[in-house]
Amino acid sequence: MDTESHQSRKFSEIEQSTKAAILSEVNRQGDGTSKLWKVFVLCMTPGILNGLYVSSYVFLGHMPNNLTCVIPSLTEAYWSHEEIKNISTRLVSDKCKIRNWNYTLLSELTFESAYQYVTAADLPSEIPCRKSEENFFAYDNEGLSIVAEWDLICDREILRTTVQVALYVGKFLGAFIFGIIADKYGRKTSVTIASILYIVCGPVSAFVDIYWLFLICRIGLGLAGSGVYHSAYTILTEFASIKYRSTLSIFFSVSYPIGMMILAIFAYFIHPWRQLQIALSVPAVCLVVHFFLLEESPRWLMSKGKISEAHKIVFRKPMAEQEHFELEKLKKLQADRSKTRKGNNVLTNIFNGIKTGSSELIDLYGNKLLRRRLLICHFTFFMSSLTYYVIALNGDNFLANQYFYVAVTGLTEVPSYIVPCIMFKWMGRKRVSLILFFLAGTALLSILAVPLDYTDAVIGVALFGRTCISAVFVVVILHTAELFPTTIRSSAIGTSSTMAHIGSISAPYIVDGLGSLKWFIPSTICGICSVIAGLLVLGLPETEHVELNDTVEEETTREIK
Repeated sequence: MDTESHQSRKFSEIEQSTKAAILSEVNRQGDGTSKLWKVFVLCMTPGILNGLYVSSYVFLGHMPNNLTCVIPSLTEAYWSHEEIKNISTRLVSDKCKIRNWNYTLLSELTFESAYQYVTAADLPSEIPCRKSEENFFAYDNEGLSIVAEWDLICDREILRTTVQVALYVGKFLGAFIFGIIADKYGRKTSVTIASILYIVCGPVSAFVDIYWLFLICRIGLGLAGSGVYHSAYTILTEFASIKYRSTLSIFFSVSYPIGMMILAIFAYFIHPWRQLQIALSVPAVCLVVHFFLLEESPRWLMSKGKISEAHKIVFRKPMAEQEHFELEKLKKLQADRSKTRKGNNVLTNIFNGIKTGSSELIDLYGNKLLRRRLLICHFTFFMSSLTYYVIALNGDNFLANQYFYVAVTGLTEVPSYIVPCIMFKWMGRKRVSLILFFLAGTALLSILAVPLDYTDAVIGVALFGRTCISAVFVVVILHTAELFPTTIRSSAIGTSSTMAHIGSISAPYIVDGLGSLKWFIPSTICGICSVIAGLLVLGLPETEHVELNDTVEEETTREIK
């Protein structure tokens, strides 16, 4: 027993001294060195693809300007599309409907005679264009969008919306799945798998001819977006020193609006949707570089007991041979003793395997302190995403030029990331979140006091609310990363991001469903929930100037001011 005790102490001393040396060097390199800027660029650039693909729906799913319900009996009589529209859609309130004329009779007349007839007769009822199976829609500039490709109009318009929802579903699943992969198998592993999805799904979606295969590719792009974005964010957070962590974590999010502005440029010059999709897929090839240059998080490696690997990454050389030998030898002895104590009971081993496999989720939700933090983070993520997309969908699209609109939207996102950096000079995460949530909530609730006729004022207030929400979103992501230890940090961000994607998926239904009852209901709901989110943030500890912990035990025993 004395020998075992001596070995355990020796192992602990070697392990702790090596860890301390590695962490000291990580903190030094993360304090503004060239290594930090290399990690920042490698982690930040994949986020540009998020901005490209999420907003690409504006152009890929663009509705045709001139839609014609083609009635075969009239085209066979050599009527033009414009002549058919003049007769069939006379004073029709819905683009998907036509007048219920006797088109067989009209086809026996010239257009002039038919026009005189319909202008003198009482208007018949409106019926869906495709009530007759022979009728179909004709599009101007066919091939410019997926709408004409798969006839996603009128009674099939829900399939057009599903194209964007599919990407959100992918992001929803990816946030959860890749969060667990990142904590279990490594941040770089998660980034690599997600990057491969980006490289494959992007160009494949440009060539598929089947709608459902296109949806699968969109889900794949959503999965990739979550996997690359959140895992890379975690690597950056764990490498940057306290001095640079806040600033770099916030400017990390600037990649999204950069992607939106690049998208607007691409879409301005490339109009056919398949060619545009190929162009958007080209930047993803650059992720191959990340396979070789992006390194695993040393903090994660140490949390998994891979100290020699962390040492090699940080110091650019292997551990001293004797030190490495001693460490591995003692680790093997400990593992053997642990295996002996567990015994050979099959059921026990199966249970332990399941427990080990789900240890990240058990640590997240099983600990009362961390569970309370996580539930608050879930709500703030959900609220931030829901509010952002509700405002985006509920506001009038007052810019007719869609290319300019997307570019300006991306450009106006940038100030929302600068605001928290300025506020951090005087206050911590909690106060910044509280103030921004309250400003957003107050702005959205004040819309109730603005007459609907004052459209510019309503839009201005709504955009101010969106700016505050965009700003607070980057704060809550940073705060969440600092609230949880290395072993479960990526899972915490991943599950919280899953809640955010539930918010983005819910937004269209709130806008369309509740907004049809009263125009102000969606913004009012978001205003109330923003205030509630601000109050809940008060229940979280402040993490400004606090070193990151690596284990649940360290986090739960430390006093956070």
